[in-house]
Amino acid sequence: MDPNKRLKLRDIRYEVRPACGICVHYLHKDTGPGAELWSTCRLHSYDHQKHTEKRRHLSVHATGWCPDFTADTSQLGGFEEFYQKSSSGTRPQSGSA
Repeated sequence: MDPNKRLKLRDIRYEVRPACGICVHYLHKDTGPGAELWSTCRLHSYDHQKHTEKRRHLSVHATGWCPDFTADTSQLGGFEEFYQKSSSGTRPQSGSA
């Protein structure tokens, strides 16, 4: 990461928080509308009734979160130091680590 970028991120107290987009259960889509924000949770499923009544994996937003979140820090690239994890299993609030 560019040193000036890292300094700026530190200066503004930038944080990466637990979210589906960096969860081990999040299935990253390669293409399609909204592929960078909407995808599938490989852990949770439901009985779909709208069209097929078949069991489906749950569609989730990359910025969402659930208590079953498990971080996949390999998704963070050069942003590992900005990742704010919670030791209690709950999503950290602003300004907490």
